[in-house]
Amino acid sequence: METKIQFEDHLTSVLYDQDLTITGAQLEMLRKHFNLLLKWQDVHNLSTVRGVDNIVFHHYLDCILGLSFLRTPKAVSDFGSGAGFPGLIAAVLWPNTGVTLVEASRKKCSFLREASREMGLKNLEIKQLRVEGLRDVQFGISRATFSLFTLQLASRALAVNGKLALWLTGPREKAEEYGRFKLVKEKEFVYQWPRIEPRKVVLLKKAEIV
Repeated sequence: METKIQFEDHLTSVLYDQDLTITGAQLEMLRKHFNLLLKWQDVHNLSTVRGVDNIVFHHYLDCILGLSFLRTPKAVSDFGSGAGFPGLIAAVLWPNTGVTLVEASRKKCSFLREASREMGLKNLEIKQLRVEGLRDVQFGISRATFSLFTLQLASRALAVNGKLALWLTGPREKAEEYGRFKLVKEKEFVYQWPRIEPRKVVLLKKAEIV
């Protein structure tokens, strides 16, 4: 009970500090996800982040802030969804958007399915496959770590003029790397809070093939 109150109080407090709000129903869904994350964490190590404060900052607030920067799409695919960040959070915040969680790990897909049931999400689909199995995605999001190789795979998964929002840490970004895979940066959103490195969400668009 104490952990539940800590999570809810801390999340609503940091959202207030960022001039962001969520509904009571959305907060309840996120709490259910958090409780399930803690339950699975003891056995399956879904995240290396520990402690209510750190989890709220590193995962929930990071996702909510990044998603607030984006225009709500009709459909979105989360590449490498892991424990559901940011795809599950997007499904909560964008109830009219069809959200597909793409995750290769069977263990993580099992967690995502249980979380979806617990949270009562109706706009969610979970696919156990790798990014290279996707094609013609109109809008993708990802907090996964992208090497040049996986960035190339993500580009192949996008439709022409499709968009991809990436969560990045620090200055690790080179525009020429995007151009190698026909990706053009449209805009970026930079933010930071105490104890955490500067973060940015970069919105990329796949250029037409010349």
